Amino acid sequence: MPANLPELQPHEKNKVDVQSTTFAIDAVARFVCNTFEEALSNPQFDAIVIGSGMYGAYCAEKIYRLSAIAGKPLRVLVLEAGPFLISEHIQNLSRIGFGIQDIVADQPWKSNVGFSSHSYCVGGKSVFWGGWSPRLTREDLDLWPAEIRQYLHENYNLLEEETGVDPGTEFIQGELHEAIKDAVDAALPMVKNLDEWQEPPIAVQGQSPASGLFSFDKFSSLPLLIDALREDADNSKGNDGARRLLLVPKARALKLETNKGFVNKIELSVNGKKESIDVNPNCSVVLALGSVESTRLALASFPTTVNSAEELLGRNCMVHSRSNTTMRIKRSALAPALSNKLQTAALHVRGSIDEGRFHLQLTVAANRDGNSDALYFRMIPDLDLLDAILAQEDAEWIAITIRGIGEMQGFKDKAIRSSDTSWMDLSPFDKDQFGNPRAFIYLKETDVDLKLWDAMDKATLDLGLKLADGNPDNIEYFYKKNGVEAWYSDPPPAATFKPEGVRDGLGSTFHESGTLWMGEPAKSVTDVNGQFHHVGNAFCTDQALFPTVGSANPVLTGLVLSRKVASQIVERNLVEGQVFPTEPGFTPLFTGDFSNWKTTGGGGFQVLFGTILESFTFARIGVLYTVQEYSDFILKLDWQMFENDANSGVFLRFPSLEDNPSDAEINAAYKQCYEVQIDETGFNFTEFQKGNPLPYGSAFHKTGAIYELAPARKWASKRLGLWNTYEIEAKGNSISVKLNGELVSEYSGPEARSLKGHIGLQYHTGRVQFRNIRIKEL
Repeated sequence: MPANLPELQPHEKNKVDVQSTTFAIDAVARFVCNTFEEALSNPQFDAIVIGSGMYGAYCAEKIYRLSAIAGKPLRVLVLEAGPFLISEHIQNLSRIGFGIQDIVADQPWKSNVGFSSHSYCVGGKSVFWGGWSPRLTREDLDLWPAEIRQYLHENYNLLEEETGVDPGTEFIQGELHEAIKDAVDAALPMVKNLDEWQEPPIAVQGQSPASGLFSFDKFSSLPLLIDALREDADNSKGNDGARRLLLVPKARALKLETNKGFVNKIELSVNGKKESIDVNPNCSVVLALGSVESTRLALASFPTTVNSAEELLGRNCMVHSRSNTTMRIKRSALAPALSNKLQTAALHVRGSIDEGRFHLQLTVAANRDGNSDALYFRMIPDLDLLDAILAQEDAEWIAITIRGIGEMQGFKDKAIRSSDTSWMDLSPFDKDQFGNPRAFIYLKETDVDLKLWDAMDKATLDLGLKLADGNPDNIEYFYKKNGVEAWYSDPPPAATFKPEGVRDGLGSTFHESGTLWMGEPAKSVTDVNGQFHHVGNAFCTDQALFPTVGSANPVLTGLVLSRKVASQIVERNLVEGQVFPTEPGFTPLFTGDFSNWKTTGGGGFQVLFGTILESFTFARIGVLYTVQEYSDFILKLDWQMFENDANSGVFLRFPSLEDNPSDAEINAAYKQCYEVQIDETGFNFTEFQKGNPLPYGSAFHKTGAIYELAPARKWASKRLGLWNTYEIEAKGNSISVKLNGELVSEYSGPEARSLKGHIGLQYHTGRVQFRNIRIKEL
């Protein structure tokens, strides 16, 4: 038999061993978590994930595993504000009850509406969530950037398999389920604004995935993280300094400090004590706190605009509208042939109007108390109890609960603090226990939101009536009327919130989204890899990334995006093999000496190892350029940099200059050609001179940009000290730039510049190296 996994070793100065409480021995937490001191025994990390909920735990586990598969194992630290509570989804455990959730419930932000508390614990909401996991529709994704759409389409099925959505909901079956499918299928064409139905996309794996293995049960990200943590503890033999994955609970991130466009420090409260972590620019910092708190941390930490009306952070705030309608239908109308054994069923129905989309989640049961949700996701380990439950069949009625969820609009072009749309900002009045501003979230339904909500509620009632054969005598509704909660023959009042109606409050869905949405520079907050446009090593990996929210529960889409973020972090750390292929049609431009090159300005290049050019600078910047001129071509080259603020560039069609030109002549030459920028800080000197608080991260000045003409749409470069590859195509006034195989910028007029000139390399600031420079004339 294999040896037991080692315990995580207590730190030599701050020892925390397995602890006894009044009722238990807290072994699991000690075997999974580390103290802050243990984690910082080796403070060099490749990624720090702030938040261990649904997306943070998943992202951290994928960075850990995907980097090992890629041959570059990365070190990952996970920081969680809450304590360790349970080890997997609560409904996979014995009947503890959701009251345990109240122990870790907190809502540290303020709002104009009532918000449900969120779970501050290791695993976050992933250990309590409902499990419904539909995809976003094609219409939803039409409003997303094309690269994200493609990635979602390519990876949805992978996540459906991983979470248990696929194969279909095999734990829901039987006569009632088949009867409901037939009834809804027949009713759908007769109900306005309902489009289609599908099997319930619920993240539960009820079958064994392979012979000899248990099923995964209801999905949570936490078991994935725990398994990786224990694997890492085994591999490192209890040596915390050698660990690749560590989890520190009760470590609340207060603020991120930035320097030259990169996070360089994280301020924390660890068990109530102020602490900090120094962050290397090569370390990726991932915000995974949920939309509200991730946005709060970004607003409190990152540079923002002087004029708040221009600030993008906090715009595009979206939640869901939600109604819960409970009805019961006579068995004789809905399923007259149903056998006398309690059964359940579930279905997912999509609907829409011209202005937006909604869906209905149907849960169905023929039980006496009329609670159709009572048996779902419930572990029953006692056969006598099971027999008693299955005997609780109602001979006359079948209960149906229809949860309607509708999308809400987000506004990317409206300033925060407007009264007619939803947004998020820092509160000017409320501070938390650490003296920092709390988040404030303002939610407002638009006329379009209300129109969709009305259509959704009407479709719910119309569908129920059709399932009752169109006869009002066959259906009753459960709600509160005149203070009395009971079954009534007339439907609940329209457009009325609970307790007298069926509508839930706006802040009750846990689906806040969109405030750090992905997209183009200057038109969004993050790029298509979840990386902040203006902070070079900061990412987000929760539903704040969503450009639109649709009506679907955001978990499935959020997990796919978390995988994309993790993959990008792994990719930027991968070392490329030194391969110099022979490419037909390409001619080397540098073969070991400067016989075919000229210099202008200050500074210069030196040759390393016969094949590498390395820049050095003096008081003036300058350019090394080819003797030969080129018109249309494909240029390929490798480059790497060693300082965070190193700056260089590749010039296309650079003009001839004298040996000692003036600054004015050099500046004029820059304006005649095109420069493909190399600057990981994205430093905009003009804005810096104006005192703009956002001089770093400029899309028109960062790596991959066609300098001041076309923005770099995303960060695609590797970390400092690793080789990157440019592929640049110039045809007339059309320029395209691929960085490490990804298209990052394109330009096609209207500004006409030189159509013929030299290829140049800039020496500007810091050490930058070039190699494998080759060209193919077109």
